[in-house]
Amino acid sequence: MSEDIKNFIVISIAYLVTFSITFTLITPLQNYLLVGIPNTISILFLPHGVRILAAHFYGWKSIPYLLPSAYFMYFIMTRVQGLHLDPITPTISIISAYMGVKLTMIFTRLSHSNFDFVSWKWILLAGFLGSIINGLGHGLAQSEFSLSSQILGYAIGDVAGQFTLMLCLIFYFRFIQKSEQA
Repeated sequence: MSEDIKNFIVISIAYLVTFSITFTLITPLQNYLLVGIPNTISILFLPHGVRILAAHFYGWKSIPYLLPSAYFMYFIMTRVQGLHLDPITPTISIISAYMGVKLTMIFTRLSHSNFDFVSWKWILLAGFLGSIINGLGHGLAQSEFSLSSQILGYAIGDVAGQFTLMLCLIFYFRFIQKSEQA
């Protein structure tokens, strides 16, 4: 099996799993506890972490890797859950993540070779920038622009989800490493 197909499968599964966790566990809890927040904004959006990490590790290839699973989840959200979203929103989100990573690399003058997983602060900055771009893009696509709810809502939920996902991955890999040593 080619490396691209393996990467596509792993990224797709990660995106689908984190999206499913977000909308089956986090969203109902959010709707129960925080009534005023719309369903289109999640306070802990785990898939943003997958988008950022994919863009970090695979660069522009993350875009075609993520598109099928993003549009599959778009279909689920619009057809099954009845949310009204613009069809371009999955593409905006994926490209925004890539742009966030690229802008962070430019601003910090880091190359891809020294922009490694240890640089978690830079990856979080990339997630924040990608989220701001995502909020702007979604606001323009929906013909409504609200700094507080659109951009700030996306930034908080996306970065919180990314941070949570990164923490879970750190603990998971440490657990695997300790179990292999034992």
